[in-house]
Amino acid sequence: MNFFYSDPYAVNVFAAGFEADLGKPSPNWACLTAFEVAEHLPDPLKDFGELFNLSPRHILFSTLLYSGQAADWWYFTNNGHHVAFYTRRSLEFIACHYGYHLASDDCGLHLFSRDRVRDRILRACCKVREKHAARYRKKHGSRILSDFEQVLRLEA
Repeated sequence: MNFFYSDPYAVNVFAAGFEADLGKPSPNWACLTAFEVAEHLPDPLKDFGELFNLSPRHILFSTLLYSGQAADWWYFTNNGHHVAFYTRRSLEFIACHYGYHLASDDCGLHLFSRDRVRDRILRACCKVREKHAARYRKKHGSRILSDFEQVLRLEA
């Protein structure tokens, strides 16, 4: 796959030579990806709008959905890094506002698309991803909670 890099808040260490030229919309953007980004957007409608203005066919992104979790939900961090939380309805609103459709696995993987895509497609992708992730965790273990706890300790 031919990926290009853009992050206004970080130095490009790993993708030198593959910087995206976002100065103008391009019909060549088949899919923009934004992993671990959506929950950091202070003005989601406007911030997603900057991605939609690039006229991609799809925007594939991750964020957990809020569905009434308690105040101790791990996604609510005390450091102010997660400033936006989404429901399926709010993502549908954003998609519709920009003339796109939403597909979601109703967990953490979402797709804004010009064409309708069925949710089951993303759910199938999630199942395959989880199968590979489970195999990896069985062999190497998981660092999700230990990494999260370490971040909390560093910021305390």
